[in-house]
Amino acid sequence: AAAGTLSTSTISADSFNKGVAILDSLQFVFSTPPGKVSDLYLAASEATGGDSVQTPAALQAGIKLAQGRIRLLSGFGNGRTPLDIRVEAQYWSDHFWVLNEQDNTELKPENFAISPTLTVNGLYATGGGSWRLNLAPPASSGSFDIGLNLGASGASLNTCTTGLSGGSAAATPWLRSRNGSCASTYDRDPSARATFGVYAPETRRNIHVREWYAY
Repeated sequence: AAAGTLSTSTISADSFNKGVAILDSLQFVFSTPPGKVSDLYLAASEATGGDSVQTPAALQAGIKLAQGRIRLLSGFGNGRTPLDIRVEAQYWSDHFWVLNEQDNTELKPENFAISPTLTVNGLYATGGGSWRLNLAPPASSGSFDIGLNLGASGASLNTCTTGLSGGSAAATPWLRSRNGSCASTYDRDPSARATFGVYAPETRRNIHVREWYAY
């Protein structure tokens, strides 16, 4: 039912052990990304030999399939305290990106790249498909670009932010997306900006504010 293709459609004879073959690298690619949530039905058919083929009932009922991504949200705060950058796992609902509360992706602090260099206090899972990247305050206020390398093992960071590099690959390239306007392809790593020394209007450090109203 899902519009797309499987990375392979055959199982070689030498993949079987006592009548069972396991494909742990099977991938599905949507025909037109982002693909909406849909069902993927798998059925086995005999190509050669005389053995009978059985498709597990769980696969016959369909597998829920969704296109996902990881997103970084920019943040700002004062220059003397640590700053949290929110990280979210999302999926495409056919109308907009939605927080994926069932996501179980594993991320590490070393998967992130920051320019200029900034100390990372830690990466903490907050539940429901989200994390917070806690950054230590810099020696002086300023802005810092952040990227998350989601590429396959050994891949380089691939963001739309110029001059941003580094970060070890998280080996989850299927969570890359069209992050930015530098390309139309869904193979870009997410990026964001952390700014220290900026206050929201609600936290202006004023002793007194007087406003005039005319009627």
